[in-house]
Amino acid sequence: MGALGNALNPTPHFDSIARKSLFFTNFFVARPPTARAMFTVMFGIPDIHSPHSASRNPLIVRQYTILNALEGYKKMYFLGGSANWGNIRGILAHNIAGLEIYEEGDFSYLPDDAWGISDLHLFEEANRVLRAQDKPFFALIHTAGNHRPYTIPKDRRGFQEVEVDEAKLKENGFESLKAYNGIRFLDHSLGHFFRIASQEDYFNKTIFCMFADHGTIATRQIPWDKLTLTGHHVPFVMYAPGYFSQGRVIDTTASLVDVLPTVFGLIGMPHVNKTLGRDLLTPRPTDEHFAFIDSIYSGLLTDEFFLLIDPRGGQRLYRYRSDSPLEDVSVHYPDEVATMARLNRAIYETSKYLLYHNPPANLPAESK
Repeated sequence: MGALGNALNPTPHFDSIARKSLFFTNFFVARPPTARAMFTVMFGIPDIHSPHSASRNPLIVRQYTILNALEGYKKMYFLGGSANWGNIRGILAHNIAGLEIYEEGDFSYLPDDAWGISDLHLFEEANRVLRAQDKPFFALIHTAGNHRPYTIPKDRRGFQEVEVDEAKLKENGFESLKAYNGIRFLDHSLGHFFRIASQEDYFNKTIFCMFADHGTIATRQIPWDKLTLTGHHVPFVMYAPGYFSQGRVIDTTASLVDVLPTVFGLIGMPHVNKTLGRDLLTPRPTDEHFAFIDSIYSGLLTDEFFLLIDPRGGQRLYRYRSDSPLEDVSVHYPDEVATMARLNRAIYETSKYLLYHNPPANLPAESK
C-alpha cells in the first residue's frame, strides 16, 4: 500500500480513499491465512485453531455473530470463485441468518482462473445486486486477484501494465512484476467500483470497510520483517462519504476482531457483543490498546511495545515503533513483560475456549 509507505505507488485509488476515511494504520491480523481471517472478522474470535482453520472443523461450526443483530437487513457474500473453499459456505451460511451467497456460476462473466471471475467483474456484479436493494444491507465483497497467478483479464477497463526494474520490485516487497501489476489491477478495480457505486442511491447511505486478511513476508519495513510483523500488519479503512467528509489517521493498536464492533458502534445498532473485539471509536486509556498475534511466535502489541514469546523459550520486548525497533528492552521493563505476557495468555486461552463455547442463541433460518 502506498498509504503505508510503499515507494512504488501501487495503490493510488486506495490511498485516495484512505485520505478521506478513518484510516487505522497500526492494525493487525492474529494469524494468516484467509480462512482464519474470515472466521476472526465474522465471529470476533482469533482463529488459533490448529493445525487448520476453525472453519474446517465440523465440531465448531455453530458460532455466534453480532451480524444477526442486523434485523431487517439483507445479508450477502460475494466471491468470484466457489464458496466451498475452507468450508466458508458452511461456516457463514450456517450462522448468518438469511445469508445470500453470490459465487462462480451466478455471474454473467466466465472465470479467468482458479479464483473465478476477476475482481473488476466481481465489483460490477456486486454493484448490480446492491443497487437493486430496497432495504438496508450488509455485504461482504471478497476479492482474490492479489494471489498467484495474478491474472489480469482481457476486459480491463483501461488498465495498463507497467515495467519496473527487478531490484526496485524486491526492495519494495514484490516477488515479481506480475505481483506488482496484480495489486495495481486490484487497486484499479477498487477505483472502478467506487466510480460506479458513487452514481447509485446506496452510496451515501453506506459505510465501506476495507481490510486485508494478511500482509506480506518482506517489505521496505525491514525491521518489522525481522520481528515477523509484516505478515500480520494490514490496513483498515472505514469510508463513509455520506456520514463524514474529513479523513482521519488513527494509530491506535487494533486487530480484525475489532471490525464489526466498531461498525456497529458507528451505526448505533444495539447488539450483544460476545466477541473479543471492541469499538475502536470509544475512548479508552492508552494501555487498553492492544492486538494479539499467534503464528510462528505468539505475541502481543500495544501502542508502544511488542512482546514476542518464543515457543522454544524466552520472551523479548521491543519498542517496535521507535528508532531502534530491534533492540530487546525486556530487561528494562520487567513489569511490562509480565503484564503483557499475562494478557497474551488470557487471550489465547479464552479464544481456545470460545471456539467450542460460542453457540448462537437460535439457529438462523436456512440460507441459500
